[in-house]
Amino acid sequence: MENLVYSSKTRPQRLCKMCGKCCKMAVSQYSLNEMIEFSSDKESEARDFLDVFVPYEDLDEPRKISSEYVDIIINKLKEQEKYVENEPIFYHCKYILPDNRCGIYEKRSDICKRCPAHAWMLMPVGCGFMGWQFALREQIMHDVRKLKEYLYECEILYGEGEIPSKKITVPQLRELLISKIKPYERFGSMYW
Repeated sequence: MENLVYSSKTRPQRLCKMCGKCCKMAVSQYSLNEMIEFSSDKESEARDFLDVFVPYEDLDEPRKISSEYVDIIINKLKEQEKYVENEPIFYHCKYILPDNRCGIYEKRSDICKRCPAHAWMLMPVGCGFMGWQFALREQIMHDVRKLKEYLYECEILYGEGEIPSKKITVPQLRELLISKIKPYERFGSMYW
């Protein structure tokens, strides 16, 4: 049986269905103007993104590719009050070939190599990585719950004192736990 590793650093590329949707319908959490502003930094991911992706002028072309995905993204942006009508949302890769292969695969950007970037990244409907993302989300939530359980046990056993086997105090453990779950706060980690 294959050893499954659910990590954002271990993406089984064999899951890619070569549909090209992620290359033809890339989305940024920032507006085009913000991306342009951020891209002035030579080390900026925004610069890397704009070197690869070109904004669509309207939603017509993305809707032809996947109207359902367009609606998902627009609804998510509206939830976050980040949707601005007639502002570019979707981008397409300037290197994608007609058969959905990458024209610069061996030299592709780190942004492309890291896609999907995290377990909660919205992916086009039917993406082969959806199962991997689900498993990664479940693993992260499990790990956070285990950390919280350990903290609660330590609070019961040691109050605010030192945890003998760890040589740290319960408040230090609490601080460590908060730092571990903070990156997932926007995904609801406080309720896991």
